[in-house]
Amino acid sequence: MDLYMWTGDRRTGRTLVWAATAVPLLVALLVVLVVSTTDTMLGSPSSFDGVRTLDVRTDHGDVEVVGADVTEVRVTRRARGAGPRVESWGDGSLTVGLVCDDTGSICGPIRDTAESHTDYAFVVPRDIEVTIRSDHGDVTVRGVTGKVDARTETGRLRQDAPAPG
Repeated sequence: MDLYMWTGDRRTGRTLVWAATAVPLLVALLVVLVVSTTDTMLGSPSSFDGVRTLDVRTDHGDVEVVGADVTEVRVTRRARGAGPRVESWGDGSLTVGLVCDDTGSICGPIRDTAESHTDYAFVVPRDIEVTIRSDHGDVTVRGVTGKVDARTETGRLRQDAPAPG
C-alpha cells in the first residue's frame, strides 16, 4: 500500500501568498481610516488669517481662548453628538455660533443641547478683541490683552490675567 502525503496544489499556495500579502495591506488601510476618523472626531485645527475680533455663541459648548504670540486664529473643534456648527469670517472678524439672514442684519444663535454640541479651543493673537456668550458651557480665557467680554449663565467662567508680552 502506497502512502501519499497531500500537500495541496498550486492554487492553495497562491491563496496563502495572497493572504499573507493582503492581510497586512488591509490592516494598514484600517489604521489609516481610524486615524483620519479620529482626527475628524477630535477636530482638526483650522487657521484664519487677519482676524481682529472673535465672537463665539453657544448654548452648551465649552469655549477656551488662549492668547499667544501668533498672527492667525487657530481653532480646534470637538463635536459631541451631531454637534451643530456655524462659523463665518471676513472683514477681520470670526463669528462662531450665529446664524444670520442673507443681509447679515438679523442674526440669532444656533441651538445646541447637552448631548449635541461643539466645544471650541482657540489660539489667538494676544491683542484680539473677544466676545463669548455661553448659556451652559464653561468659558476659559487666558493670555488675551485685547478687550474681553466673556459671560456664561450656568457654566464656569475662568479669566486669567493676560500674560506679559
